[in-house]
Amino acid sequence: MKHNHKKLPKFDPEHSGKFAAEILEKLKLKGALIGRLAVWAWLPVNSEKQAFTKDLDIAVSKSGLFEIRKYFFGRQYEIRELQIGGLNVRYGANVNVDFIDRSAIEWSDYSRLFESAIDEAVKSNRTLDVGNKSLLLVSADHLVVLKLATGESKDEDDAKVLLSQVDVDITAIRTLISKHLGPSGRNRFEIILKDIGHKESKIIKIKGSSLRLTFLD
Repeated sequence: MKHNHKKLPKFDPEHSGKFAAEILEKLKLKGALIGRLAVWAWLPVNSEKQAFTKDLDIAVSKSGLFEIRKYFFGRQYEIRELQIGGLNVRYGANVNVDFIDRSAIEWSDYSRLFESAIDEAVKSNRTLDVGNKSLLLVSADHLVVLKLATGESKDEDDAKVLLSQVDVDITAIRTLISKHLGPSGRNRFEIILKDIGHKESKIIKIKGSSLRLTFLD
């Protein structure tokens, strides 16, 4: 019988985090940690909801991504364009970083949302230590909205975890969603609040498959 041997997947984010911090510092750019590692950073230490990830995500501006592309062009790194707008950079076995501006029109251009998230992190000076380096950390409020913007079920699950376990500002999130995701995003957010039984849910009725919502204002 053929032995089908597999290895347990693993990912140590420290190498990727230090690499990302060094690149941002070298190019004098602002970028903020987003994605599942940002979710990890916001969750309580004893949380059991830390889902697996295989890379480290950094939000950057469109102009910042342009500079990052220029820097890596012709250098000995494995690089790949991201369809949503961004660049994946790998180096050796331990570095796997996505620099994302989310500017691809065909996937909905959320670059202004990303820039808003970076600006807030800069103003708050909220950082996360990565070895002897540090990275700006996106706010929990922005992180919820960034997760909902993808339209993917795994990211919606992350948003639900944040809404359930982190002290977020629901009013601020509603404002961000209305500005960047529009009415459909706002409706989806209210449905999620009702689904998880959040105390600030405004939905009192969901009628039929057409999702006719009745809001409590």
